[in-house]
Amino acid sequence: MSEAPLVSVVIPSYNRLHCLPRAIASVLAQSHPALELIIVDDGSTDGTHDWARTFACPIPFTFHPLERNMGAAAARNRGIELARGLTSRSWTATISGIRKRSRASWPPLRPRARNMAPPIPVSPA
Repeated sequence: MSEAPLVSVVIPSYNRLHCLPRAIASVLAQSHPALELIIVDDGSTDGTHDWARTFACPIPFTFHPLERNMGAAAARNRGIELARGLTSRSWTATISGIRKRSRASWPPLRPRARNMAPPIPVSPA
C-alpha cells in the first residue's frame, strides 16, 4: 500500500496569538497521518514570534515571520511557497479568518480524489 500524501497546513496570522492554540489544536486533531504545519506571521506585534520560538509541535512545523505586515494574501502565498506538500501526491490547506469568537477550526479531513468525474450511470442494454 502506498504512503499517505502529505498535507501542508498553512496558517497566516497577524496579531492572532490568542487564536493560534485553537487553530493548531484543530490541525493536530486530524487523523490523517502525514501533516506539516506552517505558520506565517504577517508582522504581528502581539508576541507571536516569541511564542513560536518555544512552541513544541508534534508534527513537522515551520514558523516564518514576514519583515512587515503585507496582508493575508501575501502571508498565505508565502506559506504555500514553503510547503513541502507540493507534489502530484500531496495537498495544501489553509486556515484563514481566525477570530477570537469564531469557530475557526479545521474540520476533519475528508480526502477526495482530484479531477475525477462523477460516476456515469450505466443502463442495462
